[in-house]
Amino acid sequence: MKIKTAIFILLSFLLFSSMINLPTRKSTVFWLEKSFREIEVLGKNDGATVIVPVAQIEAHGPHLPVGTDYFITNEIAKRTAEKCNAIVGPPVLLGNCIDFSCWPGYIIIDNSTFFSIIKNYCQSVAEHGFSKLVFIVQHGGSNVNGVRLAVEEYHKENPGMSILISTTSMLLGKEIAEFRKKNFNIDTAVMLAIRPDLVNMDKLPEKIDVKSIPRNVISYKKCWTLADISPDALFVLPTSSTKEDGNKILDIVVKNLVNLIASD
Repeated sequence: MKIKTAIFILLSFLLFSSMINLPTRKSTVFWLEKSFREIEVLGKNDGATVIVPVAQIEAHGPHLPVGTDYFITNEIAKRTAEKCNAIVGPPVLLGNCIDFSCWPGYIIIDNSTFFSIIKNYCQSVAEHGFSKLVFIVQHGGSNVNGVRLAVEEYHKENPGMSILISTTSMLLGKEIAEFRKKNFNIDTAVMLAIRPDLVNMDKLPEKIDVKSIPRNVISYKKCWTLADISPDALFVLPTSSTKEDGNKILDIVVKNLVNLIASD
């Protein structure tokens, strides 16, 4: 009897030990890493915010990956969500980057498809109960304008949700002046800070010759493309971009985005 009791105690101890050593899933701010029950709970919380990285797949020079916009906006969204009551929504990776189609690597969707994606995204988030939606876009231009127009259409019919749209440059505000220096590029600096393994500074040319274009008209008569202005998809030679500047940019952008969400 004593032997059976001892064996039972030993087996119980081993079972308990194995249970307390079971790996536990770390807390995550990413929508795609949560269960549907966790998203259900978050959606019911008053003030819960969804931050959506918006990117275009396009050339960023010979030294950066075509997914640069995604890596940067996803990092901004992640750092912001960790500081406030927010979740990082699935990224919108495609846009109408037809002006960058003169270089390989692009994936394009037309404007009507993009509008539909943004409006359906807003509706899906609203149906889960989230009250605030933030689109963080890496650049101005076609993507941020596309998001803005789609949101305007959606919001006219669904005024109950608070929707914010911003870009890295907008979030830098007046502090962007600090980074307007010779041979500097925000994308390169931030990528050096977050994904240096994907940055190949040795692929940069020794010099670039960016041709000027008329500023008083948009003309397609001569059928020029951006590649005619800069064959390497570079409009500045980013040799002075550093990891330290990249981290400083991220700190400023995240701080301002957190404040923006809190004050809305």
